[in-house]
Amino acid sequence: GLDGVIVQDLGVASFIGSHFPGMEIHGSTQMTITDVYGTRAARRMGMCRVVPARELSLDEIRAIKKEGVDVEVFVHGALCYCYSGQCLMSSTFGGRSGNRGRCAQPCRLPWTLCDEYKHVIDTNNKNYLLSLKDLCGLPHLPDLVQAGVDSLKIEGRMKNIEYVAGVTAIYRKYLDRIGETKDYSTGFRVDPEDIRTLEELYTRGDFTDGYFKQHNGARMMAAANPRNTGRKIGVVRSVRKNKVELELTAPVVHKDLLVIPAYRKDQEVLLTVPDTPGEENKKIRILNLPAGSRIKPGAPVYRRHSEELSQEIYRKYVEEGSKLPVKARVVVRQGEKVQMTLSCMAEPSSVIEVEIEGASVENSRKRPITKEDIERQIRKTGNVPFYAEEIIVDLEEGSFLPMSEMKRLRQAGYALLQEKLERRGERRGENASGPQPDPVSKETAACRQADDDNTGPCGKYSAIAVVYNPETLEYILNHDYFDEVCLPMEHLTDQDMRKMLSLCKEKEKFVHLSLPRVFRGDTWREKKWILSGDFDGIVIHNINEAQFAHELQDQKAIPVTAAASFYQWNSLTCKVMADLFPEISRGELPLECSWHEIEELIGTGMQEQEILVYGRNPLMISAQCLKKTTGKCDHQPGRLLLGDQDRSMIVSNHCDRCYNLIWQDKPRNLIGVSGSHVISRIPRHRFDLFGIEAGHTHIIDEICQAYRNWVNNHFSEDRSSDDMRWTKGIE
Repeated sequence: GLDGVIVQDLGVASFIGSHFPGMEIHGSTQMTITDVYGTRAARRMGMCRVVPARELSLDEIRAIKKEGVDVEVFVHGALCYCYSGQCLMSSTFGGRSGNRGRCAQPCRLPWTLCDEYKHVIDTNNKNYLLSLKDLCGLPHLPDLVQAGVDSLKIEGRMKNIEYVAGVTAIYRKYLDRIGETKDYSTGFRVDPEDIRTLEELYTRGDFTDGYFKQHNGARMMAAANPRNTGRKIGVVRSVRKNKVELELTAPVVHKDLLVIPAYRKDQEVLLTVPDTPGEENKKIRILNLPAGSRIKPGAPVYRRHSEELSQEIYRKYVEEGSKLPVKARVVVRQGEKVQMTLSCMAEPSSVIEVEIEGASVENSRKRPITKEDIERQIRKTGNVPFYAEEIIVDLEEGSFLPMSEMKRLRQAGYALLQEKLERRGERRGENASGPQPDPVSKETAACRQADDDNTGPCGKYSAIAVVYNPETLEYILNHDYFDEVCLPMEHLTDQDMRKMLSLCKEKEKFVHLSLPRVFRGDTWREKKWILSGDFDGIVIHNINEAQFAHELQDQKAIPVTAAASFYQWNSLTCKVMADLFPEISRGELPLECSWHEIEELIGTGMQEQEILVYGRNPLMISAQCLKKTTGKCDHQPGRLLLGDQDRSMIVSNHCDRCYNLIWQDKPRNLIGVSGSHVISRIPRHRFDLFGIEAGHTHIIDEICQAYRNWVNNHFSEDRSSDDMRWTKGIE
């Protein structure tokens, strides 16, 4: 009975499109669609709707809508610090993959920020540096409607019934108001009481309106407290022993939960309002304090749970609002079986109807059944999702039918109606062909066949180095450590790129251009370098760049390598990608796969596969900037250190596109690990040299010597198959 599915994995999208034609397929925000290129790729996959990244502005949303797909945007609820689908922090440090729906929320933990010289940066006790406030897009509804947005998405992970019902009802109210008045600007006003209701349902201090009209900033962060505070309703007036005197701006009732920040940071005092009749409307309330509580006069008082609001929402939207109206017709004729017909308007143009019959009707000798008896039974809907809106009784006078039979008939009828309602639209899988690949040009076909003949210092394996500065590049070229070089353009100026290209050409090395990890339609620099003909291949990191490179093939046929963040979790996805993007001739294996999963992927889809043997990875890619969050943005690229008691992570800021990369604290090192029999079947081995500065070339010497020894001496000997996770890393 599904109307549609939300999908990240393109193999799944292909499977659904093949076997369930007519089923709507929506591109998840986990696909990290950030521009028109990603939207076109989703449309080529048969997707009729996309949920773009939450970091997009209104202008970017408008541009996506013009591509001819439905657009669904997040308007309320929690915001991730990282672009959805690109976060490895929970997986790396907690073993729970955020990209697979099991996020442990490390962004809600306290962190220490240092400059590149390890001097601690004063954050004024605002240590939750990755914690964003909850989004409230209510004031922007007219803009979203005018932009052509088709669906609003309310984030409700692990939220209660009252939250879901209450928030949805408020957004429905204002959408209906816009639809009735057609007022998209001047006359649109949000009632402050509705904002207060949203705050009581869930908020971290107060709301942010997200990225619709700003790119980032400290005002978007809940850096002082990552918890749900609720609505501010007063202050602490005085504290005496085990009593606290509160000055309130709103009445509180029995079972309300109040929150007061404690004397020590990161702590809070919780107070449940007692049952004290007659004191509900008092502005000054005195409550008992738990033993050991330390709070200051003047501290704010928040209400995290409002009992009255909770009961009102539950009654209005859960108990009453969740039931559908039913029309019932009961025919009672002597000598015939009693018959009942129930019909329900499930959708504006869809009526669900069931018929059921019961025991034979007899002539009454004592007390005949009445219309009132029958109606009373039909109205007893209990927990079923219906209520009797209209009841028609065709009753022959003097008829007898036991009330137990009417009860059984009612229960069976409603159960049958519910089952039919739930099964409406049910589909059967079909065997059908999947999406057809685009016609492949001769140039593109040549790209797929292109492969350098260098076998390199390690025989049949190609070693690729990702290099971040000219000095390191010159060193590795002089020692002939690697067969190919990859230059990440988001870390390099044009001047550095020209110098490094010249060094590579002198040594006749195959050179890849790695596109930025965030791609939001700013393509002039990428086009300039790709079309220059200086690079032998390009590396793409997401669906947007895959489509961008695909559209450039007519101008410049060039081999493409898909990085690990361009997820290809399974063999079907690999095959679909080969059809959709035939110019992708190489693919880096995902970083969150086990050895067993890697084995299943080897040899599928792509002609050649790569694996990261050594190097750090970005654990988060964020539109936020830690410099800006702490009030020290100088608009200059640089590095910070983000850490806790166990680790210290490099943060690189990229001012040309204004985003941060938070890098893994320790390099992943697979050299010498058990599992060589798996790696030995993968022809391309990637080394990411981020974090190795020009003065630490001895590290490169050690890595390369260990790698050569390992390949030459152990690849054929190791036959273990540990199911370890790649994200854990080995020093």
